[in-house]
Amino acid sequence: MDVIVLGGGLMGTASAYFLARRGLKVTLVERNRVGSGATVASFGNIRRSGRYLPQLPLAHRSLSLWREAEAMLGQDVEFRPTGHLRLVFGETGLAAMRAFIEAARPWGLALDELDMRDVRGRFPGVGPGAIAPPSRPTTAAATPG
Repeated sequence: MDVIVLGGGLMGTASAYFLARRGLKVTLVERNRVGSGATVASFGNIRRSGRYLPQLPLAHRSLSLWREAEAMLGQDVEFRPTGHLRLVFGETGLAAMRAFIEAARPWGLALDELDMRDVRGRFPGVGPGAIAPPSRPTTAAATPG
């Protein structure tokens, strides 16, 4: 054995995998089921919208690895990039989101700014209570996977 990796979450299993690909003998130690901890709630380190900007390079690299995961591992890992919707309330939030959109663009993050009519048209399941009243300016950013 060359390496012991403690923790079978996303980082531990990825570390073990890539070390083994380099020819090292790896032992992975996990106290519960592999992937049953924080990894389950972490979006696999690929959520890019709303992320702290210095983390975008890592998220961008993670996304490219997830897109190659099936070919690397030889089986469907059930990765389905779908994007998400971020609702913004008020001018302060709108200015912050627009600044994020511009800053994130170099990392391949293409966000669409939607007005309330667009949100309700594209996402009919979003009820009126989830969106600011029409008297307040509201926008949303939808991010593709």
